Amino acid sequence: MQPDTKYISDNKNSPHSRGNRLLEVAERGDVNFDFVVSLKKDEEPYVRSSVAKALSNFKRRDTLGHLLELMCDPELHVRGDAVLAAGELGDSRATFAMVNFFGHVHYELQKRVFIALKVLGDPRALCFLEDFIERQNDVGDLARESYSACAKNKDFLYEFAGRKEMWEDAKHKEGRILVSTDNILDRYSDIVGRIDRPQTYVVDRKGQLWIGGENLQEHVYVARGERVLSAGEIIFKKVEGIWKVDYANNRSNGYYPAENSFVHISQALANAGITEEQRGFSEIFPREGFCSDDFLIFQQFYRGADLDYL
Repeated sequence: MQPDTKYISDNKNSPHSRGNRLLEVAERGDVNFDFVVSLKKDEEPYVRSSVAKALSNFKRRDTLGHLLELMCDPELHVRGDAVLAAGELGDSRATFAMVNFFGHVHYELQKRVFIALKVLGDPRALCFLEDFIERQNDVGDLARESYSACAKNKDFLYEFAGRKEMWEDAKHKEGRILVSTDNILDRYSDIVGRIDRPQTYVVDRKGQLWIGGENLQEHVYVARGERVLSAGEIIFKKVEGIWKVDYANNRSNGYYPAENSFVHISQALANAGITEEQRGFSEIFPREGFCSDDFLIFQQFYRGADLDYL
């Protein structure tokens, strides 16, 4: 055991010195993820709070689950720090968990949710925040700041929200097609020219457009597990020798991109020289919006689930 981890693990040292040492080594990248996670059940609230803060330094897919667990800690300040850390983590899956969490906690934690959403900058949170932006108090102030940050963030990256097994399997999938020019569509015209079968598409973090081709219909497979700028279904149609987009939506039950992610599919098509005359998606999903019960019921913390301390 390294000197730092030995010191942090020793309950004979003060909670504040242990927690502060943990934050120091986490910020330097000198501590193992599993070691940090092992401390989330520490008997000292200050240490558990430091664990939440430290975890935001680990940009791993499995980090969020530990932060959501700490959001259910018996101590208020631990829960609050876990909320803020979830925002700093930058994982899009945190958004709907925080929206559900908000409805079951008191004022101070609700303010932390606004702050976390501002840092996260997820445009899908706008429908939630708009219910508070007209209030002339500190809640309204925080909501307006969060709303502004989310509304301006057109380059938000979406993390795959499905099963871990599918995400791991996606890394090795073959068969996706990079649509870099309209000539690519000519090469695969027998596949992409079928108007009865939309192509599954994603726009990766580099702004590149990928489609699923013949066999890949899951967005996470087309993205190979990576975060995306946009995702959905698209139909190409060749008219008088020119490829055009006949239809495009944002329907992806793996990534749930916002309506404003259309800017990325539009730009990717323009870069490929493919005609796209739409000003937005042909259809928007989910139909009832991201803040409806029909959608939120499938997200963590819906109606207080897993909030046993309340």
